[in-house]
This record gives sequence, C-alpha cells and structure tokens, in this order.
Amino acid sequence: MRGIDRLFSIRTRVVALITGALVLCLTSYLLIGTSLIVEDKATYIYDYNHAHATAAVTALTKQLEGVVSNATMMGRLLGPGTDPAALKELFRERFAPMGVSTLVFLRGTGEELRASASYGETFDDEKLASELAKLGWNSEALARGELLIGHPFPGRIALGGGTRDASGVRIYYVCLLELQPGEARRDPRGFELYVVDPVGRIVVSRTSTVSVSPAREIDALARALWQGDFSSGLREYSIAGAPQLVSYEKIASGRLLVIRVIPKEVAFSAAKALVGRSIILGVSIFFLATGLTLALVRRITKRLTELAEATRKVSQGDFSVRVATRGSSGDESVALAKSFNAMADRIDTLMLETAEKARMEKELEMAQLLQSRFFPTTGFEHPNFRLAGAYAPASECAGDWWNFARIGDRLVIVLGDVMGHGVSSALVTAAAHGAFTLFMEDARGLGQLSLEELARRMNRAVLAAGHGQISMSLVACQLDLASGVLEILNLGHCTPLLSRDAGTEVLALGAPGSLLGLDSELKFSKNSVGLQAGDVLLWYTDGLFAPRLPDRQRLSTRSALKHLRERVAKSGLRPGEAVKEFLEHALGFFGPARHRPDDITLVVATVPERASFLMGRTAS
Repeated sequence: MRGIDRLFSIRTRVVALITGALVLCLTSYLLIGTSLIVEDKATYIYDYNHAHATAAVTALTKQLEGVVSNATMMGRLLGPGTDPAALKELFRERFAPMGVSTLVFLRGTGEELRASASYGETFDDEKLASELAKLGWNSEALARGELLIGHPFPGRIALGGGTRDASGVRIYYVCLLELQPGEARRDPRGFELYVVDPVGRIVVSRTSTVSVSPAREIDALARALWQGDFSSGLREYSIAGAPQLVSYEKIASGRLLVIRVIPKEVAFSAAKALVGRSIILGVSIFFLATGLTLALVRRITKRLTELAEATRKVSQGDFSVRVATRGSSGDESVALAKSFNAMADRIDTLMLETAEKARMEKELEMAQLLQSRFFPTTGFEHPNFRLAGAYAPASECAGDWWNFARIGDRLVIVLGDVMGHGVSSALVTAAAHGAFTLFMEDARGLGQLSLEELARRMNRAVLAAGHGQISMSLVACQLDLASGVLEILNLGHCTPLLSRDAGTEVLALGAPGSLLGLDSELKFSKNSVGLQAGDVLLWYTDGLFAPRLPDRQRLSTRSALKHLRERVAKSGLRPGEAVKEFLEHALGFFGPARHRPDDITLVVATVPERASFLMGRTAS
C-alpha cells in the first residue's frame, strides 16, 4: 500500500477507484436489466387481461344457460297433480343460487297472458301485464323459441321463453335475475366490469377501484363496440384522458355486451414491478460497489475528511482548529493540511485585528457623536447681531471647539483649539466645554460676567485633563448687544478678523496671550472694539490657513475674506448660509480629508445694516 501511495497521486487513486466502481455498477445493471425487461411482455399483458374478461363472460353464460335449462325443466313439471310445495322447494334449490328473484309461468294467447304459477317475488296480474307490455313481450314473441332478454329494473334483467307443461300445453316463463360475473371476486384491483344491453343501458356494473369511469364515457364506449364488426376483442381506449385496456365480448346470442375496463397503468403494473426489482438490484450493486470503494479509499480520504471538518469549524468562528500534518512529504494531502494551518493562523490574526479595529471605530464613532453635542446646534439671531459657526474635523474626533451663551444683553462667544487632533484632543475639549457650561450657569445666578474668570476656570479644567502635557488656545469675546462694544480676551489663539466698509478695512482683534493648560498662572491679552452696521467678523482655528499637505500651498487671508464677504452679501448678511459656503470653499481648496493638516472651525458674525446701538454705553 505504501508503494502505491508513493507511485500514484491521491487524485489518480480516487479517480481510478470511483471510475472502476461506476463501470462495475453500470455494466451489471445493463446486463441484468436488459435480460429481464423485454418487449414481448406487452403481448403477455394483453392476453392476461383479456383472459379475465373471458372468465366473466363464461360465468355469465353459464348463469343464463342454467336459468333457461331449469325454467324449461320446471315448466314441464307443472300440472294438476304437481305438489306446489315441492315446486317451491325446487325454486329455492335451483333458482335462488343463480340470482333469480322471481319466476312466473304464463298461460294464454296474444296479449291476454295470465300467471298460472309464480315463485319468489310475486306480481299481481295488472302489474305483470304492465311490465310485459313495457318489454314488448306477448305469447307470439315468447313462442318463437328465442331467448328474450329485457331490462325492466335497475341491476336486474328479465329472461323470457316458452316451454310445455306436464300435459304438453304451451306455457311461457318470465324470470328476473341479477347477473353474477364471478370474476368480480378474483380480478386484481383497478378493473371495471359492465354488462350493457343493445340500447346502451348498463345492466350490471362491478368495480374494484374507488375511481369509477363516468357513465357517459361508458355509454360512448358501448355504442362504439355494438357498432363494431367483431363480437369480442381487446382494444385501447381513452376514458377521462387516461389510457385504458378494454376487453369485450357479446353473449346471449348478441343480446348482451360484457365490457371489462382496466387502466393501462394498472395492467402494466407487473412489468413496472419487474423494472422496479431491476432498479433495486442495480441500486444494491451500486451500494455494494460504493461500500467496497469506501473501504479501499478510506485511508486516502481520511485527511480530506479532517480538512472538511476543520473548514466547517473555521466557518463557525473557531479559528483555533488545526489539522495534523504527519505523513509523506510527497503526499498532496499533507501539503494541503500545511496550507490550511497557515491559512487558519493568518485568519486568526486578521480576525483579532479586525475585532480590535471594529471596537476602536465604535468607540471613535461614539466619541464623535458625544463631541458633536458640545457645539451649538443653531446660530444666534438678534436685531443688532447675527452669529453662526461650522466645523470640519480632520479625523473622527476634533480638537476644535466653539460655543456661545447669552446673559441678558451680554453675549459670550468662545472658540478654542487643543494641540493636535484625535481622541486625546477631544477629551480636553470635553473638559473645556464642561468648564464653560458651569461658569455660564454660575454667571447667570450671580448676574456677573468676567472673561478673566472664565479663562481661569477653563485653564484649571484643561490643566486637570491634560496634566500639563496638552495645551489649548482660546479666544473669548463678550458683546454688549445694546452698545455694540465687543471685548476680546485672547490666550494664544488666532486673532479674530473684522471686515468693515465692504472689505476695505480688515482689523485683527486682540493679540495672543499665554495658552491654557500649561501653567496655573495666565497672561491675558485683552482689548475691545465698537461694532458698526455692516461689519463682518470671523473667528477661526489655525487649520484654515495651514499649508496644504501635498504642495504646501496656503489659503490667502485676503482672498478668503473676500470670498466670505461675497457669501455674506449674497446671503443678505445671514451668517448661517455664508459660513457653510465659506467652509465648502475652504474644504475645496484642501481637497480630500487626508490633505488637511488640522481641524477647521469657522465662526462668522454679521452686524445688520439696520442695527441700532446705544451711544455712550461701554462694556463693564
């Protein structure tokens, strides 16, 4: 076996064994099957089914002949000296077993026939005369010596004929009987047997199947057979769309027609059974060959089974499964097992990396969602002042932050930029946001507002969050909405810009001071300016004018303010629309997010043309 393993590859061995097994199975099936199933079976099937119809015809003919013979014999016993009780006993012994329910002997001529003796079911003279008239039987018809057959009652026929009594006088007999085709008890399942008179009425019907052919189909079949040239035979006929084998024969001198109908499928059931046995034999041989093949290739397919099981476990998420690699180095299954183990190792590593990446992305997504709530959801609208902002992070989480709050006629605007960007910067912005929110709540309660105190509060928060390792620039402004005086407190942030007189004058508001988060002591840079109608203010973070990564080009301050002025004029001094279009302009300059070196945050404010400030009032 080891020599074969070295000589032939696994593919060659499996193909050779399976091909040999299939050839053996097919050859055996063809040889045995063709020797059992032959075309001459059809002739045997037709003869066999016609023999059943012949058996029914024989039984019916014997019954009719026996009734006629016994009626003739019993008529000759009638006479003045006959014992009526003996004749009744004779009727019970001879006629009742042959299905005769009534036997009447008649005397008279023409239509004037009267019953002289009756046995079994009796009729009065008037009813008897009525039934004979329906059949068209009189003394002349009965005296011709021909056997008369009629069908006066459902399921029974009437037999009539003539004989002579014990004195030699002409008498006639009429009997009612139920036909007894004996093959109804012997024929296999699926047949239908009918006895039909010349006018197409069904005298007797027998069936061994629940599904009975429609009466109109049998009537059509009977008419076709009565009109045929043959008194017996076998033919194929379609009833209700199903092919049938029909055997027929005329009896009683052509006065009755026996029809036997059996579905062709039932008739050929024996042949089908033979085919079934052949198939079973072929299947048996196939399974025998398969068993032998499996026994021979078990050693070959064992490793393939292990690989299949290992693959199934991997598909279910078990990446720790490995396959044994023992065996000859020239065996393809060993090489396949080694490849599988290497693949499983790599998949295991990738799944761990993917899970970790998915976890981090989920956390970043949650952090981004939480940070987005630090920014105002709407702008600020006032007859003297309008404000709106927008931001675009360079990564999932931003280090930029801005907000505003109103206390009475005072509006506080803050914008900050934490060093760098990402999760650590976002955490510091969260601390700054919390400090700003708490300070504004305290200021509302006290009714006092100090930008210096706000800066100190936020410095302590940033210092605690970054432990002196992360700094934050901040510009805080306080606007008196009544007087238009704007106070600016700058702590290391980009100076806000004020555009006045349609852009002919640009003012930088506030020089930078010290950063938040590096020391507990702060150095402030503070100044103020009075706003005028038509003024446009811009707060921004350093990402707006930072150099673009691919080519180190910068966005020009002058061109940016010109574009902002155009957007403000187009929007009717509505900063909400202007800031969005201005941000799109900036993002278009930088291109994809990977080309932006930092987060970009913009806050735009406009002073409407109809703004009215109280002169002489200064900010406190």
